[in-house]
Amino acid sequence: MASRDREWEDLYDRLYRALAEFGKDHPSGEGDYWIVDDDYGGQHHKICVNNEGFWSPQIEKRVRDILVEGFPHWGVFVVFEKGPARPGIIVYADGNVIEPGEPRWR
Repeated sequence: MASRDREWEDLYDRLYRALAEFGKDHPSGEGDYWIVDDDYGGQHHKICVNNEGFWSPQIEKRVRDILVEGFPHWGVFVVFEKGPARPGIIVYADGNVIEPGEPRWR
């Protein structure tokens, strides 16, 4: 079984490659999104969406498929940084949890 740190890196790489097909990753808000590259522990990644038109059902499905394929005990926080106020979501392999809410795993 892979270590938690290795799983974090592998999931980051998979998310990075998948989302690059849909838009541009940039940490200071100049892209469509940013996959946070700091590991704060737990079993989650975080995507900050900067372009309000970026996030779509197709992208959400792709993220979920990645989780189903190899990371069933992980989640992905999605936070909408710009545009009209809207709640973030947490994408899990088996569905979403709309914020506010507690993540399943810390």
